[in-house]
Amino acid sequence: MAKTNHGRVGEALELLNEGLRPFVERELRAAHGDGWQESVQAAIRQDRGAVKAAKWVFLKKVDTSKS
Repeated sequence: MAKTNHGRVGEALELLNEGLRPFVERELRAAHGDGWQESVQAAIRQDRGAVKAAKWVFLKKVDTSKS
């Protein structure tokens, strides 16, 4: 069966992940030490919070503009 574009892109992203992982881990370890994973998780949590806050502000503006 022929590959779909979705399949090709998915395969390319997997290869990119495999290729970049050692580099990214090495650089994060150099910058943050052995606790680099905790640093990344904290940064992701902060980003999620910022996105939720921005979404709330946007939705609140949309709701007030309707009235």
